[in-house]
Amino acid sequence: MTHIYKSHYGWRAQTDIPLGDGCDLQFVTLKRSSGRLVTTAQRCRVSEDGQSSSFAPFSDFSEAVISEAPARVTEKIVADQHRRALQQLDAIKARCAAHYAKASALVA
Repeated sequence: MTHIYKSHYGWRAQTDIPLGDGCDLQFVTLKRSSGRLVTTAQRCRVSEDGQSSSFAPFSDFSEAVISEAPARVTEKIVADQHRRALQQLDAIKARCAAHYAKASALVA
């Protein structure tokens, strides 16, 4: 389920997709301080109660899926970019799995 809402910093969209093993693939679309509208996908570990999540920078999977510079950042523009990013879900899941396969191969 996607949540689109106006935060203190402007319009934001978020979708959490369960991956199993207590992890979600989290898509977030928001306007950055640079003025660009960016959609990122990152794998987060979700707490047992589902109330919080954690992300380990430099080790957990994270990528910018779409980065654009619209003239205005409206609810409609945020929703459209977020939808386009979610259309890439299968390819992103594959890159996420490859990221962890590579990491485990380095440890072994």
